[in-house]
Amino acid sequence: MTKEEYKMMLWKEYVQQAPFIEEVRKEGCIRLGEAFVKGNVSFPYEIYHALMEQERFRLDERLELEYEKDGEDYFLRYQGEEWLFEREELKDFLEYLISIFEEVLPLGSVVDLKKEFLEETIPLKDVERVRVVIVQRYVGESPEGFYYPYAGTLYPTGIPGSRRLIEFTPSLIENVVRHGYSDEQEDAYVYLMKRELMLERKLHSMGFADKKEREVYMEYLKGVNAL
Repeated sequence: MTKEEYKMMLWKEYVQQAPFIEEVRKEGCIRLGEAFVKGNVSFPYEIYHALMEQERFRLDERLELEYEKDGEDYFLRYQGEEWLFEREELKDFLEYLISIFEEVLPLGSVVDLKKEFLEETIPLKDVERVRVVIVQRYVGESPEGFYYPYAGTLYPTGIPGSRRLIEFTPSLIENVVRHGYSDEQEDAYVYLMKRELMLERKLHSMGFADKKEREVYMEYLKGVNAL
């Protein structure tokens, strides 16, 4: 199977089991996933940020996809169909849409991270550029039900004096320097991990955690590291 087929299998399973998606809406919601099967989820991210900031409107004319907030009602309109959500329902819908279709970098990939978002969690005083080699994925499950898609170590030195890895989400990646090796086994592994974490265990990427949830995780880490 191709990675695109794996993604659509996950998305169909999510749509079928989501309790707030009525039967009459399921076919259209599944069809929406086909628009993002190649991995470009920039517009769903835009809608997600608009939702979090309580902004009223977003439109992608090419996709024929529109988001609108009207009072306490939230609408998605796609190619002539209109779907009404409550806020938490749309939040859940977008988180799964993004997480299922967003490309996953293989082990060994090298990325530059946005330094300003990491300075509170790791010592970066003498580091000009945060270049990281991805050595683990789907790590750091938190008590609040979140996980980190990636963990890596600084290139080329590692983190001197520490065995700790840098955990991060796709939104913290500023630039992909090099992709790691990938084949059919990689595609199958990603499918199985996403299915277990998201559909079976109902976990969410830490990229969608709010400030309080991240603080709970940091306190949890302190306790773990103290053992």
